[in-house]
Amino acid sequence: MKSAIGDPKRKEYDPMNNSDNPKLLHKRNFTRLQVSLPLEIEVLIWHSGRKDDYHKLLPGHHWHGRLVDISEGGAQVAIDGSEETPLGKGRLVGLEFRPKPDQEALTFDAQIREMLPTADGINICLGLQFVGLEANPEGRQGLRELCSSRDIYNEETEHTTI
Repeated sequence: MKSAIGDPKRKEYDPMNNSDNPKLLHKRNFTRLQVSLPLEIEVLIWHSGRKDDYHKLLPGHHWHGRLVDISEGGAQVAIDGSEETPLGKGRLVGLEFRPKPDQEALTFDAQIREMLPTADGINICLGLQFVGLEANPEGRQGLRELCSSRDIYNEETEHTTI
């Protein structure tokens, strides 16, 4: 089988073979910051649309997880993989966490963009994209401050793809 790479008839842009204008294709709009151990930030996730505390804590309607990484555009949260969950790609959820124990909780709406099991099979990592930040100036400011706290979080350097 002949590869399409290097084929002069190929019309798609191929960054590996285009010496006139090579470009890196960025996968993300914002730099992700990994949350390193021993720092553990607990996250509460619930079905979106339920804004009061009562609905956040109904059995089967909320999940506890751990913040894996965060950016100004989204976050990755690991939840227990042994529980049955109706969560799925495209679903809207609410999430809440405290960057530090003495700080106010930050609350966001997000859409699940990815769901993948961890290598050990113990957790499921939810790739979340924040939504509605244009109507949430406090949330935007909190995220900017949080994502500029490089003394707390380690920057993930591999955020581009070719």
